[in-house]
Amino acid sequence: MRDDKIRISMKKNWEQLISDAHEPIGEGAEKKVYQSRHHPERVLGAYKHPESPGLVKARYYLTKILHILLPENIVDIHLSSSQPNAVVREKVKLDDLYTELQKIYVKAEWSDEDERRLRELEKQARERQYYDEHDLIQNLHNLGIAIDEGTDNFAYDTADKLKYFEDFPALKIEKDAVKRCFNETALQSAIGKITDDKSKEKAQSYLNRLMHLIAVEEAEINQK
Repeated sequence: MRDDKIRISMKKNWEQLISDAHEPIGEGAEKKVYQSRHHPERVLGAYKHPESPGLVKARYYLTKILHILLPENIVDIHLSSSQPNAVVREKVKLDDLYTELQKIYVKAEWSDEDERRLRELEKQARERQYYDEHDLIQNLHNLGIAIDEGTDNFAYDTADKLKYFEDFPALKIEKDAVKRCFNETALQSAIGKITDDKSKEKAQSYLNRLMHLIAVEEAEINQK
């Protein structure tokens, strides 16, 4: 499978990109994010825990679908790998408020002044993004998708569009079942309303692949 001529889980391409990692620009509970040295339009997210190829592919497919449905809010994903567990995402140009926040977040240690300024900036961010964040969360909930609603997962870009930065896990593999983290009917309905034929075709293709992957995962569980 291809996206912009980059194949998911292509080890050679990933090694070229990860060797290009320049400096950390963010870190959360699940992954550390690096700026690419030679690809300034991209960032690399390295997860701290391994995942199966199936879960990695499912996350890729769902994120691609959501980017097509909500292009102004959902950051595009270009590559996803299970060995290592990592992603390559679109780099977002943040506005001044969130740029300053990011500079504090990535510091190894915070001074008293950093903590004071951080509280001040986070308060501004919460107040500014409240309504847009609520609308985006509701749009995703309507698709059966729950997200991490932490303030630091959202930011405005220089075009004043609210972006959500986290990926979208599509599946949870339980002992005797595959749990979907989305509503297939709602996704299918939303895709059906896309007016651009090319975008609709892409989104439908990703959904078809996602559902096929689920069928494979379910078959493997049933064989155990």
